[in-house]
Amino acid sequence: MYRFSDEFMVIEGLSNGIIIGAKTLQAWRLKLDFERDEIIIDPKVTRLWLL
Repeated sequence: MYRFSDEFMVIEGLSNGIIIGAKTLQAWRLKLDFERDEIIIDPKVTRLWLL
């Protein structure tokens, strides 16, 4: 399990549970794999916060 901190808004009635914006993707170096419908997390970024 990973935890990320960022600003977000809750909008009722959306078809998706969460929408990740470009700012968050860039800040946490997240990549989207549309073929597998996955979010790829760079382990180097999470290690920096654990030290």
